[in-house]
Amino acid sequence: MGVNQTYENYFKAYYKTKQGKRAQRNAHLKRFHRMSIEECEKLFKKQLGKCAICKQKEVNREYLSVDHCHKTKKLRGLLCLKCNTGLGLFCDSAKLLNAATIYLHT
Repeated sequence: MGVNQTYENYFKAYYKTKQGKRAQRNAHLKRFHRMSIEECEKLFKKQLGKCAICKQKEVNREYLSVDHCHKTKKLRGLLCLKCNTGLGLFCDSAKLLNAATIYLHT
């Protein structure tokens, strides 16, 4: 077993620990959303641990998704997987979402 294999095994084991998962989440938040894990946790507490749209707690995942405007990159809030996916499938279009609302009421 080479040196690279030893490091690979170390990092695999580390990222399975609570500390490693937190470090990995922090790196993701900084890279993709320009926010720290502390800022994310503050927003999570502000939203009472619930999705900003449906007001439900995430049940199938450890955390809520960070939602942002794809044009401006501005952070909007934390969403459950279903709501985040729904917005994505509607291309973040208020016009399409309004059309869907009208359709549902017919």
